[in-house]
Amino acid sequence: MNYTTYLFDFDYTLADSSTGIVICFRNVLNRHGFTEVNDEAIKRTIGKTLEESFGILTGNNDNQQLISFRKEYEKEANVYMTANTFLFPETIDVLHKLKKKGVKLGIISTKYRYRIQELLSSHFEQGFFDIIIGGEDVKTHKPSPEGLLKAIQILNVDKVNVMYVGDSIVDAETAQSADVSFTGILHGTTTRKELEAYPHRLIVNDLTELLASKNKLTISMRFRCWFRWIRMKQITGFQTRKLDKESGVCKNCDQTFMGNYCNRCGQDKKTSRLRWQTMLQNAIGGISSIDRGFALTLLELIFRPGYMIKDYIAGKRIRYFRPFQMLFLLSATYLLWAQFVDPTIDDKKVIKNNRIENTEVLKKDLEDILDYKIIKKTTSAQTADSITKKISESKHIKSDIDETADKKPSGFVDKTIGFIKKWTDKNKAISILFTFPIFAIATRFAFYRRKKLNYNLTEEVFIQAYIACQILLISIVCLAFSSRVAVDDLYDIPEWAIFALFVWDYKQLFQYKWWQTILKTMLMFVYSIIVIILIAIIVVLLFMLISYITKSANLIY
Repeated sequence: MNYTTYLFDFDYTLADSSTGIVICFRNVLNRHGFTEVNDEAIKRTIGKTLEESFGILTGNNDNQQLISFRKEYEKEANVYMTANTFLFPETIDVLHKLKKKGVKLGIISTKYRYRIQELLSSHFEQGFFDIIIGGEDVKTHKPSPEGLLKAIQILNVDKVNVMYVGDSIVDAETAQSADVSFTGILHGTTTRKELEAYPHRLIVNDLTELLASKNKLTISMRFRCWFRWIRMKQITGFQTRKLDKESGVCKNCDQTFMGNYCNRCGQDKKTSRLRWQTMLQNAIGGISSIDRGFALTLLELIFRPGYMIKDYIAGKRIRYFRPFQMLFLLSATYLLWAQFVDPTIDDKKVIKNNRIENTEVLKKDLEDILDYKIIKKTTSAQTADSITKKISESKHIKSDIDETADKKPSGFVDKTIGFIKKWTDKNKAISILFTFPIFAIATRFAFYRRKKLNYNLTEEVFIQAYIACQILLISIVCLAFSSRVAVDDLYDIPEWAIFALFVWDYKQLFQYKWWQTILKTMLMFVYSIIVIILIAIIVVLLFMLISYITKSANLIY
Protein backbone atom coordinates (compact mmCIF):
# COMPACT_ATOMS: atom_id res chain seq x y z
CA MET A 1 0.00 0.00 0.00
CA ASN A 2 1.22 3.51 -0.79
CA TYR A 3 1.10 5.72 2.30
CA THR A 4 0.81 9.48 1.93
CA THR A 5 2.04 10.33 5.44
CA TYR A 6 5.00 8.96 7.38
CA LEU A 7 5.27 9.86 11.06
CA PHE A 8 8.43 8.87 12.92
CA ASP A 9 9.58 8.40 16.46
CA PHE A 10 12.93 10.16 16.99
CA ASP A 11 15.28 8.35 19.39
CA TYR A 12 16.54 5.03 17.96
CA THR A 13 14.38 5.59 14.85
CA LEU A 14 15.84 8.61 13.05
CA ALA A 15 18.79 9.25 15.34
CA ASP A 16 21.00 7.59 17.90
CA SER A 17 21.06 9.74 21.00
CA SER A 18 21.85 6.86 23.34
CA THR A 19 25.34 8.18 24.13
CA GLY A 20 24.02 11.57 25.22
CA ILE A 21 21.11 9.99 27.11
CA VAL A 22 23.40 7.62 29.00
CA ILE A 23 25.77 10.46 29.93
CA CYS A 24 22.94 12.63 31.24
CA PHE A 25 21.29 9.81 33.17
CA ARG A 26 24.64 8.65 34.52
CA ASN A 27 25.57 12.10 35.84
CA VAL A 28 22.24 12.49 37.65
CA LEU A 29 22.18 8.94 39.02
CA ASN A 30 25.79 9.07 40.24
CA ARG A 31 25.10 12.37 41.95
CA HIS A 32 22.40 10.65 44.03
CA GLY A 33 24.30 7.44 44.73
CA PHE A 34 22.70 5.13 42.11
CA THR A 35 26.06 3.98 40.76
CA GLU A 36 25.04 0.35 40.20
CA VAL A 37 22.69 1.16 37.27
CA ASN A 38 24.35 -0.03 34.05
CA ASP A 39 24.15 1.51 30.56
CA GLU A 40 21.91 -1.23 29.16
CA ALA A 41 19.28 -0.56 31.81
CA ILE A 42 19.31 3.13 30.88
CA LYS A 43 18.98 2.36 27.16
CA ARG A 44 15.98 0.12 27.81
CA THR A 45 14.07 3.14 29.12
CA ILE A 46 14.55 5.23 25.95
CA GLY A 47 11.15 6.23 24.63
CA LYS A 48 9.55 6.64 28.05
CA THR A 49 9.14 9.93 29.87
CA LEU A 50 11.98 11.07 32.10
CA GLU A 51 9.90 10.57 35.23
CA GLU A 52 9.02 7.02 34.19
CA SER A 53 12.64 6.27 33.33
CA PHE A 54 13.99 7.55 36.64
CA GLY A 55 11.26 5.66 38.47
CA ILE A 56 12.29 2.41 36.77
CA LEU A 57 16.02 2.97 37.32
CA THR A 58 15.87 4.12 40.94
CA GLY A 59 12.76 2.35 42.22
CA ASN A 60 11.63 5.71 43.58
CA ASN A 61 7.90 6.52 43.34
CA ASP A 62 8.05 9.96 44.95
CA ASN A 63 6.67 12.29 42.28
CA GLN A 64 8.51 15.38 43.60
CA GLN A 65 11.80 13.52 43.63
CA LEU A 66 11.24 12.27 40.08
CA ILE A 67 10.48 15.83 38.91
CA SER A 68 13.71 16.95 40.59
CA PHE A 69 15.59 14.23 38.71
CA ARG A 70 14.01 15.41 35.46
CA LYS A 71 15.12 19.01 36.02
CA GLU A 72 18.68 17.89 36.73
CA TYR A 73 18.61 15.77 33.59
CA GLU A 74 17.46 18.75 31.49
CA LYS A 75 20.44 20.79 32.70
CA GLU A 76 22.80 17.98 31.78
CA ALA A 77 21.09 17.58 28.38
CA ASN A 78 21.72 21.24 27.55
CA VAL A 79 25.43 20.45 27.71
CA TYR A 80 25.77 16.90 26.38
CA MET A 81 22.70 15.89 24.36
CA THR A 82 22.99 17.56 20.95
CA ALA A 83 26.75 17.04 20.70
CA ASN A 84 26.27 13.31 21.33
CA THR A 85 23.28 12.72 19.05
CA PHE A 86 23.79 11.45 15.49
CA LEU A 87 21.36 10.79 12.68
CA PHE A 88 21.54 7.23 11.39
CA PRO A 89 23.54 7.06 8.13
CA GLU A 90 20.52 6.41 5.91
CA THR A 91 18.15 8.88 7.60
CA ILE A 92 18.82 11.95 5.44
CA ASP A 93 18.76 10.04 2.14
CA VAL A 94 15.56 8.11 2.92
CA LEU A 95 13.68 11.17 4.17
CA HIS A 96 14.64 13.18 1.10
CA LYS A 97 13.48 10.37 -1.21
CA LEU A 98 10.16 10.12 0.65
CA LYS A 99 9.78 13.88 0.38
CA LYS A 100 10.37 13.74 -3.39
CA LYS A 101 7.52 11.25 -3.65
CA GLY A 102 5.22 13.93 -2.25
CA VAL A 103 4.52 12.31 1.13
CA LYS A 104 4.08 14.29 4.32
CA LEU A 105 6.68 13.80 7.03
CA GLY A 106 6.42 14.29 10.77
CA ILE A 107 8.03 13.40 14.10
CA ILE A 108 6.19 12.31 17.23
CA SER A 109 8.45 11.97 20.27
CA THR A 110 8.62 12.31 24.03
CA LYS A 111 11.81 14.33 23.50
CA TYR A 112 11.43 18.08 23.71
CA ARG A 113 10.64 19.64 20.32
CA TYR A 114 13.27 22.40 20.60
CA ARG A 115 15.99 19.81 21.16
CA ILE A 116 14.90 17.81 18.09
CA GLN A 117 14.85 20.99 15.99
CA GLU A 118 18.31 21.95 17.26
CA LEU A 119 19.80 18.79 15.77
CA LEU A 120 17.74 18.74 12.56
CA SER A 121 18.50 22.37 11.71
CA SER A 122 22.03 21.45 10.62
CA HIS A 123 20.80 18.69 8.27
CA PHE A 124 17.44 19.83 6.85
CA GLU A 125 16.14 23.15 5.62
CA GLN A 126 13.45 24.92 7.59
CA GLY A 127 9.98 23.55 6.89
CA PHE A 128 11.25 20.18 5.64
CA PHE A 129 9.09 18.36 8.20
CA ASP A 130 5.36 19.05 8.00
CA ILE A 131 4.98 18.66 11.74
CA ILE A 132 7.09 17.97 14.85
CA ILE A 133 5.34 17.14 18.12
CA GLY A 134 7.52 16.91 21.23
CA GLY A 135 6.96 16.08 24.85
CA GLU A 136 5.94 19.64 25.69
CA ASP A 137 3.11 19.60 23.09
CA VAL A 138 0.92 16.93 24.74
CA LYS A 139 -0.62 16.30 28.14
CA THR A 140 -0.22 12.53 28.05
CA HIS A 141 2.78 10.85 26.53
CA LYS A 142 3.20 7.60 24.59
CA PRO A 143 1.81 4.97 24.61
CA SER A 144 -1.08 7.45 24.72
CA PRO A 145 -2.06 8.20 21.09
CA GLU A 146 -2.57 11.90 21.85
CA GLY A 147 0.50 13.13 19.96
CA LEU A 148 -0.11 10.85 16.98
CA LEU A 149 -3.78 11.77 16.71
CA LYS A 150 -2.93 15.47 17.07
CA ALA A 151 -0.53 15.25 14.13
CA ILE A 152 -3.12 13.44 11.98
CA GLN A 153 -5.68 16.12 12.78
CA ILE A 154 -3.34 19.04 12.01
CA LEU A 155 -2.14 17.46 8.75
CA ASN A 156 -5.77 16.66 7.83
CA VAL A 157 -5.05 13.14 6.57
CA ASP A 158 -6.90 9.83 6.87
CA LYS A 159 -5.57 7.25 9.29
CA VAL A 160 -5.57 4.62 6.58
CA ASN A 161 -2.91 6.60 4.70
CA VAL A 162 -0.65 7.05 7.74
CA MET A 163 2.43 4.94 8.60
CA TYR A 164 3.98 5.34 12.05
CA VAL A 165 7.61 4.18 12.37
CA GLY A 166 9.15 3.43 15.74
CA ASP A 167 11.65 1.20 17.50
CA SER A 168 10.02 0.17 20.77
CA ILE A 169 7.03 -1.58 22.28
CA VAL A 170 5.81 1.85 23.42
CA ASP A 171 5.71 2.96 19.76
CA ALA A 172 3.88 -0.23 18.74
CA GLU A 173 1.28 0.34 21.47
CA THR A 174 0.91 3.98 20.40
CA ALA A 175 0.18 3.02 16.79
CA GLN A 176 -2.24 0.32 17.95
CA SER A 177 -4.10 2.79 20.18
CA ALA A 178 -4.30 5.34 17.35
CA ASP A 179 -5.41 2.63 14.88
CA VAL A 180 -2.72 3.40 12.30
CA SER A 181 -0.25 1.15 10.49
CA PHE A 182 3.02 0.49 12.28
CA THR A 183 6.54 -0.33 11.08
CA GLY A 184 9.01 -1.52 13.66
CA ILE A 185 12.69 -0.70 13.18
CA LEU A 186 15.48 -2.66 14.87
CA HIS A 187 17.80 0.26 15.67
CA GLY A 188 17.18 0.11 19.39
CA THR A 189 17.20 -2.43 22.20
CA THR A 190 13.82 -3.98 21.33
CA THR A 191 14.09 -7.30 19.52
CA ARG A 192 12.23 -8.42 16.41
CA LYS A 193 10.32 -11.01 18.43
CA GLU A 194 9.10 -8.35 20.87
CA LEU A 195 7.87 -6.08 18.05
CA GLU A 196 6.20 -8.92 16.15
CA ALA A 197 3.88 -9.44 19.13
CA TYR A 198 2.04 -6.25 18.12
CA PRO A 199 0.10 -5.40 14.92
CA HIS A 200 2.59 -4.26 12.32
CA ARG A 201 3.02 -3.73 8.61
CA LEU A 202 6.79 -4.28 8.49
CA ILE A 203 9.71 -5.06 10.77
CA VAL A 204 12.83 -3.57 9.16
CA ASN A 205 16.53 -3.41 9.96
CA ASP A 206 16.86 0.20 8.85
CA LEU A 207 14.93 2.96 7.09
CA THR A 208 16.09 2.02 3.58
CA GLU A 209 13.69 -0.93 3.62
CA LEU A 210 10.78 1.51 3.70
CA LEU A 211 11.62 2.31 0.08
CA ALA A 212 11.76 -1.32 -1.09
CA SER A 213 8.67 -2.83 -2.68
CA LYS A 214 7.33 -6.02 -1.07
CA ASN A 215 9.97 -5.66 1.67
CA LYS A 216 12.70 -7.04 -0.62
CA LEU A 217 16.06 -5.33 -0.67
CA THR A 218 17.75 -4.37 -3.92
CA ILE A 219 21.52 -4.68 -4.32
CA SER A 220 21.94 -0.95 -3.74
CA MET A 221 19.88 -1.14 -0.55
CA ARG A 222 21.92 -4.08 0.69
CA PHE A 223 25.02 -1.99 0.07
CA ARG A 224 23.46 0.85 2.04
CA CYS A 225 22.72 -1.52 4.91
CA TRP A 226 26.32 -2.66 4.88
CA PHE A 227 27.51 0.94 4.70
CA ARG A 228 25.19 1.84 7.57
CA TRP A 229 26.64 -0.95 9.69
CA ILE A 230 30.13 0.47 9.13
CA ARG A 231 28.94 4.00 9.93
CA MET A 232 27.30 2.83 13.13
CA LYS A 233 30.52 1.10 14.14
CA GLN A 234 32.33 4.36 13.48
CA ILE A 235 29.91 6.32 15.64
CA THR A 236 29.56 3.86 18.51
CA GLY A 237 33.06 2.39 18.44
CA PHE A 238 34.08 -0.80 20.19
CA GLN A 239 31.78 -1.47 23.09
CA THR A 240 33.12 -1.96 26.59
CA ARG A 241 32.98 -5.40 28.12
CA LYS A 242 29.59 -6.30 29.53
CA LEU A 243 29.26 -6.31 33.29
CA ASP A 244 29.65 -9.77 34.77
CA LYS A 245 26.89 -10.05 37.36
CA GLU A 246 28.08 -13.38 38.78
CA SER A 247 30.19 -13.39 41.93
CA GLY A 248 33.78 -14.60 41.80
CA VAL A 249 36.89 -14.96 43.93
CA CYS A 250 39.96 -12.88 43.15
CA LYS A 251 43.01 -15.07 42.45
CA ASN A 252 45.25 -12.36 43.84
CA CYS A 253 43.71 -11.42 47.20
CA ASP A 254 40.92 -14.05 47.66
CA GLN A 255 38.30 -11.29 47.84
CA THR A 256 34.77 -12.30 46.84
CA PHE A 257 33.32 -9.71 44.49
CA MET A 258 30.80 -9.06 41.71
CA GLY A 259 31.74 -7.46 38.40
CA ASN A 260 34.68 -7.68 36.03
CA TYR A 261 37.39 -6.47 38.41
CA CYS A 262 38.20 -7.06 42.07
CA ASN A 263 37.05 -4.09 44.12
CA ARG A 264 39.94 -4.60 46.52
CA CYS A 265 43.04 -4.95 44.34
CA GLY A 266 41.67 -4.30 40.85
CA GLN A 267 42.71 -7.60 39.23
CA ASP A 268 40.68 -8.83 36.24
CA LYS A 269 38.28 -11.68 36.94
CA LYS A 270 39.35 -13.31 33.65
CA THR A 271 42.95 -13.74 34.74
CA SER A 272 43.93 -16.99 33.00
CA ARG A 273 46.90 -19.35 32.94
CA LEU A 274 50.15 -18.14 31.46
CA ARG A 275 50.48 -18.96 27.76
CA TRP A 276 52.75 -17.89 24.92
CA GLN A 277 50.32 -15.08 24.01
CA THR A 278 50.65 -13.73 27.56
CA MET A 279 54.44 -13.93 27.33
CA LEU A 280 54.44 -12.00 24.04
CA GLN A 281 52.11 -9.35 25.43
CA ASN A 282 54.24 -8.93 28.57
CA ALA A 283 57.43 -8.69 26.50
CA ILE A 284 56.05 -5.98 24.21
CA GLY A 285 54.51 -4.13 27.14
CA GLY A 286 57.75 -4.27 29.10
CA ILE A 287 59.83 -2.88 26.24
CA SER A 288 57.54 -0.07 25.19
CA SER A 289 55.14 0.39 28.14
CA ILE A 290 52.28 -0.54 25.81
CA ASP A 291 49.00 -1.72 27.28
CA ARG A 292 45.93 -3.12 25.54
CA GLY A 293 44.61 0.39 24.98
CA PHE A 294 47.45 1.10 22.55
CA ALA A 295 46.26 -1.39 19.92
CA LEU A 296 42.65 -0.22 20.29
CA THR A 297 43.69 3.41 19.91
CA LEU A 298 45.71 2.63 16.78
CA LEU A 299 42.75 0.82 15.25
CA GLU A 300 40.30 3.60 16.04
CA LEU A 301 42.69 6.27 14.73
CA ILE A 302 42.39 4.53 11.37
CA PHE A 303 38.70 3.60 11.50
CA ARG A 304 36.92 6.35 13.49
CA PRO A 305 39.42 9.07 14.49
CA GLY A 306 37.01 11.97 14.97
CA TYR A 307 34.51 9.97 17.01
CA MET A 308 37.34 8.48 19.10
CA ILE A 309 38.73 11.93 19.89
CA LYS A 310 35.24 13.10 20.82
CA ASP A 311 34.83 10.11 23.15
CA TYR A 312 38.18 10.84 24.80
CA ILE A 313 37.31 14.48 25.42
CA ALA A 314 33.87 13.47 26.74
CA GLY A 315 35.58 11.37 29.44
CA LYS A 316 35.90 7.86 27.95
CA ARG A 317 39.63 7.66 28.63
CA ILE A 318 40.34 4.37 30.33
CA ARG A 319 40.18 2.44 27.05
CA TYR A 320 42.45 4.77 25.06
CA PHE A 321 46.19 5.37 25.06
CA ARG A 322 47.20 8.88 26.13
CA PRO A 323 47.88 11.09 23.08
CA PHE A 324 51.23 12.62 24.02
CA GLN A 325 52.68 9.32 25.19
CA MET A 326 51.50 7.78 21.92
CA LEU A 327 53.05 10.65 19.94
CA PHE A 328 56.54 10.02 21.36
CA LEU A 329 56.18 6.27 20.93
CA LEU A 330 55.07 6.59 17.28
CA SER A 331 57.85 9.11 16.61
CA ALA A 332 60.44 6.66 17.89
CA THR A 333 58.86 3.91 15.80
CA TYR A 334 58.90 6.18 12.74
CA LEU A 335 62.62 6.94 13.13
CA LEU A 336 63.52 3.27 13.63
CA TRP A 337 61.44 2.26 10.62
CA ALA A 338 62.97 5.09 8.57
CA GLN A 339 66.44 3.75 9.41
CA PHE A 340 65.39 0.36 8.10
CA VAL A 341 63.84 1.74 4.90
CA ASP A 342 66.67 4.20 4.14
CA PRO A 343 69.94 3.28 5.91
CA THR A 344 71.65 6.39 4.46
CA ILE A 345 69.37 8.77 6.34
CA ASP A 346 72.00 9.44 9.03
CA ASP A 347 74.60 10.29 6.39
CA LYS A 348 72.20 12.81 4.87
CA LYS A 349 71.65 14.40 8.26
CA VAL A 350 75.41 14.57 8.93
CA ILE A 351 76.02 16.24 5.58
CA LYS A 352 73.27 18.71 6.26
CA ASN A 353 74.16 19.56 9.87
CA ASN A 354 77.97 19.56 9.47
CA ARG A 355 78.20 21.46 6.20
CA ILE A 356 79.54 24.57 7.91
CA GLU A 357 81.86 22.65 10.25
CA ASN A 358 83.50 20.91 7.28
CA THR A 359 84.27 24.15 5.47
CA GLU A 360 87.93 24.19 6.51
CA VAL A 361 88.45 20.65 5.24
CA LEU A 362 86.94 21.55 1.89
CA LYS A 363 89.19 24.63 1.71
CA LYS A 364 92.27 22.52 2.20
CA ASP A 365 91.23 20.13 -0.56
CA LEU A 366 90.67 23.03 -2.92
CA GLU A 367 94.08 24.50 -2.11
CA ASP A 368 95.66 21.22 -3.11
CA ILE A 369 93.78 21.33 -6.39
CA LEU A 370 94.78 24.96 -6.94
CA ASP A 371 98.47 24.22 -6.38
CA TYR A 372 100.38 25.54 -9.36
CA LYS A 373 102.67 22.52 -9.30
CA ILE A 374 99.88 20.45 -10.81
CA ILE A 375 99.97 22.63 -13.90
CA LYS A 376 103.73 22.74 -13.93
CA LYS A 377 103.97 18.95 -14.04
CA THR A 378 101.54 18.80 -16.94
CA THR A 379 103.27 18.51 -20.33
CA SER A 380 100.22 18.96 -22.48
CA ALA A 381 99.11 22.54 -23.06
CA GLN A 382 95.60 21.33 -23.78
CA THR A 383 95.50 19.47 -20.45
CA ALA A 384 96.85 22.57 -18.74
CA ASP A 385 94.06 24.67 -20.26
CA SER A 386 91.52 22.11 -19.02
CA ILE A 387 92.96 22.15 -15.52
CA THR A 388 93.06 25.95 -15.59
CA LYS A 389 89.37 25.97 -16.40
CA LYS A 390 88.71 23.60 -13.50
CA ILE A 391 90.75 25.84 -11.25
CA SER A 392 88.57 28.79 -12.28
CA GLU A 393 85.45 26.80 -11.43
CA SER A 394 87.03 25.75 -8.16
CA LYS A 395 87.62 29.38 -7.26
CA HIS A 396 83.88 29.99 -7.54
CA ILE A 397 83.25 27.00 -5.29
CA LYS A 398 85.81 28.33 -2.84
CA SER A 399 84.15 31.74 -2.79
CA ASP A 400 80.78 30.10 -2.12
CA ILE A 401 82.27 28.16 0.76
CA ASP A 402 83.87 31.32 2.14
CA GLU A 403 80.50 33.03 1.92
CA THR A 404 78.87 30.10 3.74
CA ALA A 405 81.57 30.22 6.39
CA ASP A 406 80.88 33.90 6.92
CA LYS A 407 77.28 32.96 7.74
CA LYS A 408 78.34 30.57 10.46
CA PRO A 409 76.25 31.24 13.59
CA SER A 410 77.85 33.65 16.01
CA GLY A 411 76.62 35.23 19.18
CA PHE A 412 74.44 33.80 21.95
CA VAL A 413 71.12 34.16 20.11
CA ASP A 414 72.36 32.59 16.86
CA LYS A 415 74.03 29.74 18.69
CA THR A 416 70.86 29.11 20.67
CA ILE A 417 68.77 29.02 17.50
CA GLY A 418 71.26 26.67 15.88
CA PHE A 419 71.22 24.36 18.89
CA ILE A 420 67.40 24.28 19.00
CA LYS A 421 67.21 23.57 15.26
CA LYS A 422 69.76 20.77 15.48
CA TRP A 423 68.00 19.27 18.50
CA THR A 424 64.53 19.41 16.94
CA ASP A 425 65.84 17.74 13.78
CA LYS A 426 66.72 14.75 15.94
CA ASN A 427 63.45 14.89 17.90
CA LYS A 428 60.52 14.61 15.50
CA ALA A 429 57.95 14.48 18.31
CA ILE A 430 59.11 17.83 19.71
CA SER A 431 59.01 19.40 16.26
CA ILE A 432 55.44 18.19 15.78
CA LEU A 433 54.56 19.33 19.29
CA PHE A 434 55.30 22.94 18.34
CA THR A 435 52.52 22.83 15.73
CA PHE A 436 49.76 21.91 18.22
CA PRO A 437 49.06 25.39 19.66
CA ILE A 438 49.07 26.88 16.14
CA PHE A 439 46.59 24.35 14.75
CA ALA A 440 44.52 24.49 17.96
CA ILE A 441 44.08 28.27 17.72
CA ALA A 442 43.35 28.06 13.99
CA THR A 443 40.79 25.27 14.49
CA ARG A 444 39.08 27.26 17.22
CA PHE A 445 38.67 30.23 14.86
CA ALA A 446 37.64 28.14 11.83
CA PHE A 447 35.01 26.09 13.70
CA TYR A 448 33.90 28.73 16.19
CA ARG A 449 30.23 28.36 15.22
CA ARG A 450 30.17 24.83 16.70
CA LYS A 451 29.90 26.34 20.17
CA LYS A 452 27.61 23.57 21.41
CA LEU A 453 30.62 21.25 21.41
CA ASN A 454 32.21 23.63 23.90
CA TYR A 455 35.85 22.62 23.35
CA ASN A 456 38.33 24.79 25.23
CA LEU A 457 41.82 25.56 23.95
CA THR A 458 43.43 22.74 25.96
CA GLU A 459 41.00 20.24 24.47
CA GLU A 460 41.81 21.62 21.02
CA VAL A 461 45.49 20.86 21.70
CA PHE A 462 44.61 17.27 22.65
CA ILE A 463 42.64 17.01 19.40
CA GLN A 464 45.73 18.05 17.46
CA ALA A 465 47.85 15.54 19.38
CA TYR A 466 45.64 12.65 18.30
CA ILE A 467 45.50 13.91 14.70
CA ALA A 468 49.32 14.07 14.70
CA CYS A 469 49.40 10.48 15.97
CA GLN A 470 47.09 9.46 13.16
CA ILE A 471 49.26 11.14 10.51
CA LEU A 472 52.40 9.58 11.99
CA LEU A 473 50.74 6.18 11.92
CA ILE A 474 49.84 6.64 8.24
CA SER A 475 53.41 7.82 7.59
CA ILE A 476 54.80 4.65 9.16
CA VAL A 477 52.56 2.53 6.96
CA CYS A 478 53.52 4.52 3.85
CA LEU A 479 57.23 4.06 4.58
CA ALA A 480 56.81 0.36 3.82
CA PHE A 481 56.01 1.28 0.19
CA SER A 482 58.59 4.06 -0.16
CA SER A 483 62.29 3.90 -0.96
CA ARG A 484 62.95 7.47 0.17
CA VAL A 485 62.57 9.12 3.56
CA ALA A 486 61.75 12.84 3.81
CA VAL A 487 64.47 13.93 6.23
CA ASP A 488 63.39 17.56 6.53
CA ASP A 489 59.60 17.05 6.60
CA LEU A 490 57.44 16.56 9.67
CA TYR A 491 55.62 13.68 8.00
CA ASP A 492 56.41 11.29 5.18
CA ILE A 493 53.12 11.69 3.33
CA PRO A 494 52.21 14.45 0.82
CA GLU A 495 50.40 17.62 1.84
CA TRP A 496 47.19 16.64 0.04
CA ALA A 497 47.01 13.44 2.10
CA ILE A 498 47.49 15.39 5.32
CA PHE A 499 44.71 17.77 4.26
CA ALA A 500 42.41 14.80 3.48
CA LEU A 501 43.04 13.32 6.94
CA PHE A 502 42.23 16.64 8.60
CA VAL A 503 38.97 16.85 6.62
CA TRP A 504 38.01 13.31 7.61
CA ASP A 505 38.80 13.93 11.28
CA TYR A 506 36.96 17.25 11.41
CA LYS A 507 33.94 15.77 9.60
CA GLN A 508 33.51 13.16 12.34
CA LEU A 509 34.44 15.56 15.12
CA PHE A 510 32.30 18.60 14.28
CA GLN A 511 29.53 16.88 12.27
CA TYR A 512 29.39 19.40 9.41
CA LYS A 513 28.47 18.43 5.87
CA TRP A 514 31.36 17.38 3.64
CA TRP A 515 31.57 20.60 1.64
CA GLN A 516 31.36 22.70 4.80
CA THR A 517 34.10 20.64 6.43
CA ILE A 518 36.40 21.00 3.42
CA LEU A 519 35.93 24.79 3.34
CA LYS A 520 36.46 25.15 7.09
CA THR A 521 39.57 22.94 6.98
CA MET A 522 40.99 25.16 4.24
CA LEU A 523 40.14 28.15 6.41
CA MET A 524 41.93 26.47 9.34
CA PHE A 525 45.15 26.17 7.33
CA VAL A 526 44.86 29.82 6.24
CA TYR A 527 44.50 30.85 9.89
CA SER A 528 47.51 28.64 10.73
CA ILE A 529 49.66 30.52 8.19
CA ILE A 530 48.50 33.84 9.65
CA VAL A 531 49.37 32.68 13.18
CA ILE A 532 52.82 31.49 12.01
CA ILE A 533 53.48 34.86 10.35
CA LEU A 534 52.47 36.71 13.52
CA ILE A 535 54.71 34.46 15.64
CA ALA A 536 57.61 35.01 13.22
CA ILE A 537 57.16 38.79 13.42
CA ILE A 538 57.12 38.66 17.23
CA VAL A 539 60.24 36.45 17.33
CA VAL A 540 62.14 38.72 14.90
CA LEU A 541 61.21 41.79 16.92
CA LEU A 542 62.28 40.01 20.10
CA PHE A 543 65.66 39.06 18.63
CA MET A 544 66.16 42.60 17.33
CA LEU A 545 65.44 43.91 20.83
CA ILE A 546 67.89 41.44 22.40
CA SER A 547 70.55 42.33 19.80
CA TYR A 548 70.03 46.04 20.46
CA ILE A 549 70.32 45.55 24.22
CA THR A 550 73.47 43.43 23.75
CA LYS A 551 75.15 46.04 21.53
CA SER A 552 74.21 48.79 23.96
CA ALA A 553 75.74 46.82 26.82
CA ASN A 554 78.96 46.29 24.82
CA LEU A 555 79.22 49.99 24.08
CA ILE A 556 78.86 50.82 27.77
CA TYR A 557 81.69 48.50 28.72
